[in-house]
Amino acid sequence: MRVRGGPVRHHPPSGAVLPGGRAGDRGRGAGRAGGVRVLEVDPQQLRVPDEPGLPPGPLRPVRPAPVPGDRDREPQGGGARGLPSPKARLGGTGGAGRSPGRRRRRAYRDPGSGGRPPRRAKPLRRRPPVLLPPGLGPGGGGGGGVLRALAPFWEHLRGKAGSLALLFLLGLLGSGISLSTPLVGKAFVDAVAERRDFSVVPWVAAALAGLAVLDLALGLALRLVHAQVSARVLVEIRQRLFDRCLDGPLEHLERFRHGDLMSRFGGDVPQIQALLVDGLLGGVRNLLFLAVAAGILVRLQPALAAWSFAGVAVALGAAAAFRGPVEAMARAIRQAMADLSHFLSERLSGLRLVRFHATQPEERAEFDRLNRVLVGRVLRFQGVDAAAGGVPGLVLTWGLAWIYLLGGRLLEAGDIGLGTFVAFVLYQGRLYGPAQGLLGLVRTLQEARVSLGRVAEVLDRNEGPRPRARKPGEAEIRFEDVWFSYPGKAPVLRGLHLRVAAGEKVAVFGGSGAGKSTLVQLAFGLRRPTRGRVEVGGVNPWDLSSEDLRRFLGYAGAEPFLLHATVEENLRYGNPDVSDEAVLAAARLALAHEFILSLPEGYRTVIGGRGLALSDGQRQRIGLARLILRAPRVFVLDEAFCALDPATEARIVENLWRSFPDRAFLVIAHRWSGCRTFDRRLALRDGTLWPAEPGCPAAGLAP
Repeated sequence: MRVRGGPVRHHPPSGAVLPGGRAGDRGRGAGRAGGVRVLEVDPQQLRVPDEPGLPPGPLRPVRPAPVPGDRDREPQGGGARGLPSPKARLGGTGGAGRSPGRRRRRAYRDPGSGGRPPRRAKPLRRRPPVLLPPGLGPGGGGGGGVLRALAPFWEHLRGKAGSLALLFLLGLLGSGISLSTPLVGKAFVDAVAERRDFSVVPWVAAALAGLAVLDLALGLALRLVHAQVSARVLVEIRQRLFDRCLDGPLEHLERFRHGDLMSRFGGDVPQIQALLVDGLLGGVRNLLFLAVAAGILVRLQPALAAWSFAGVAVALGAAAAFRGPVEAMARAIRQAMADLSHFLSERLSGLRLVRFHATQPEERAEFDRLNRVLVGRVLRFQGVDAAAGGVPGLVLTWGLAWIYLLGGRLLEAGDIGLGTFVAFVLYQGRLYGPAQGLLGLVRTLQEARVSLGRVAEVLDRNEGPRPRARKPGEAEIRFEDVWFSYPGKAPVLRGLHLRVAAGEKVAVFGGSGAGKSTLVQLAFGLRRPTRGRVEVGGVNPWDLSSEDLRRFLGYAGAEPFLLHATVEENLRYGNPDVSDEAVLAAARLALAHEFILSLPEGYRTVIGGRGLALSDGQRQRIGLARLILRAPRVFVLDEAFCALDPATEARIVENLWRSFPDRAFLVIAHRWSGCRTFDRRLALRDGTLWPAEPGCPAAGLAP
């Protein structure tokens, strides 16, 4: 039988170097990324032996050509680091179709899982879009929409009624002092200018001095209470957003870049806090002040009061005219800040990639471009914002000038007393302050609409709470008829059955994009299956508390995340109360103790963010030691040895088997080396599991 298909890409054995390549490039992924030039082999030179029962492998097509659109979310193509290259690979793991007349092998079904044969997947159901509160879309809603959008945040004011009432009372007392000062001035002018009675001067001076001291005391108390309430509200909203990031649905959070999330913590949450505490309380206080001041103005001189109110109305109209531009520019600035924050987070995390590819000039240019975009938007916003505050202020000032002109004529005609006019002018000044405060509140509402929408996107109020009630039982993982699809994609897993019991060691092999990472995420409850059941200890992982899940399941991956902290602190992460002896024992089992002692300060050495000062193999051994220190009932090892040489890997595996004989082990890998002592070896292909034995490679894996 002849192999069908086009030219064959032949990959050299591990460590071989081709022209244009590098030593150590392995697998198809390395060939693409590393610039290795592959050898073109004529299909006529290859013949596949017609031996019945031989499972699909690198010399036999694995499955028919994929249906258009049948793509999953796993990375396409490319082997993992350390993958031994097969002798030949026919068009990747997709193959060129089965040979005519050859029967398809039945998918592996775990005898202990009690599952059924795979069935056709149900039609994909798209996740409903996030529904933003009314008025949060571009150009939609006004102040009422903002108040409705604030509904999810009212809970952060509960338990603070006493502090809020005190804050409001202090504000009212301060407003009362401000309203009483013009009356003192009126009494002074009436007594001195009209009656020539100078005996009231000491009393007026004493009254003004006393009011000033009282105003100072009230102002200090107001600032202290305000700072306390504001800080508590700010912390609670940030904590709520952080909790959502920790426990929220992974598929929802993956919609956001890290920089976008950081900008919500740093810019949007303070904006919401300012609206909750400053804006609403200040708005109510200013409205009450305006009502009292307006009543006094009408009582003093109705005609002048009407002109004053007209000026305030025109100023409010001018402020409303700037609402759209201010909101649009505020949204643009938020997005520019998010872009810059994401760029910094990504590039600083990948400094080695930048150095390896010598892309410093390009990164500097992009950083400069993002900064220029942000600065340009900020400058434009400052101009519009200055106009949004200056034009209404100009209208108010013109109104005051008009009051002086009319008041002078009334004084000349004798229709108003000098003391009354002085009091009116003083109240006019008091009137403009709260009016400008309300204008500022309008601008705050405009800017807060953007922040409310961005935070509401992350909180996703339509998602129900995660139940936390049941306790796990025996140490096992079970997958029963599990189907899983990413939104808008074809199924990644198709009726998968697997049971890993206590004391059992199971290895699952598969190429890139086969669904191995999805399998791990389902086990930890990071995603929910489209159909079927996933159980850890007989319980759905979504029904476990994070503490129970942490004690039951343990994970070590190919790229363990190391904190900017000492080696000891990284080892104790998630388990800070263990003894020093346990830390040393775990490091020895992971073969990390010796290289840790060789560091400048041993276990006290600060290894930096993501362990940049360590090699990949050293980081993996620290990650394994951290997992050993936790001693979970089920170990999940996802490419946890890919950066280690076979001898080191074999020693660590032997230590794990010997130290934890009663624990369940689920090992995800690309290669066979170091995996000779497993109870079962399974290949993940076509969305389900197949038997895989040494000498009969599956899913494009070499023995």
